[in-house]
Amino acid sequence: MNTLKDLIAQGPDERYVVKAKVIEQFNDIDTARDLMRTWPDITEALGFERGKWKQISACFRRVKSGIASGKLKIPDSTKRKRVDDVFEQRKQGKSGSRVIDLDDPSNQ
Repeated sequence: MNTLKDLIAQGPDERYVVKAKVIEQFNDIDTARDLMRTWPDITEALGFERGKWKQISACFRRVKSGIASGKLKIPDSTKRKRVDDVFEQRKQGKSGSRVIDLDDPSNQ
C-alpha cells in the first residue's frame, strides 16, 4: 500500500462500505421504497445481512437529507438515463442534434 493506486484498488474504507453502497444505489433504493418494498428486502438485495436493515435505513435517510441540503451529490455515473428517452428527444428536435430514423420509409 505504498501508492495511491493500491489504496484505491482496495475499494471503499471498511467504515464507509454501507454509505458507499447506498450512494451507489441511491436511485434504485429510492424507487424500491416508492414501490413499498421493505427495508429488510432492500438490505438483502444490496448484499448485506437482512438484520442490518436499520443501519441501511438510517444511512439512506442521512444521504437523502444530504442531497436535499446540497451538501452531497450523487455521482453522474449512477444517474440513469434511458437511451430511448434521449433518442425520442432528438427525434422530436428538442436537442441540438437531429436523428434520422432509417426505419421510416420517407427517409430511405
